Amino acid sequence: MKMAPDVVDTNQFVSPQIRDRCRELILDNDKLRKIMEVLLDNIERGLKKETHADSVVKCFPTYVQDLPNGTGTGSNACYVEKQKNAELWNDVDMGS
Repeated sequence: MKMAPDVVDTNQFVSPQIRDRCRELILDNDKLRKIMEVLLDNIERGLKKETHADSVVKCFPTYVQDLPNGTGTGSNACYVEKQKNAELWNDVDMGS
């Protein structure tokens, strides 16, 4: 079986014009970290009562009212991570 090379020379597929136009889309770790910090700060502001009104990201805390008990009538499946084991609940009633 022939394996694909680890490194592909994209110069044969991508023109220099496209490469130049896309250069600004390539982010280094410092830029990604800054974006992550700004996003996290805005999410936190959106979750707080004091800053929610003027937040850029509107977040609404939600919660699970009841856990499935096996009596549901829906046809959806729900995976729930519990400690290190995953349990599968079939026929979870999703309110439909």
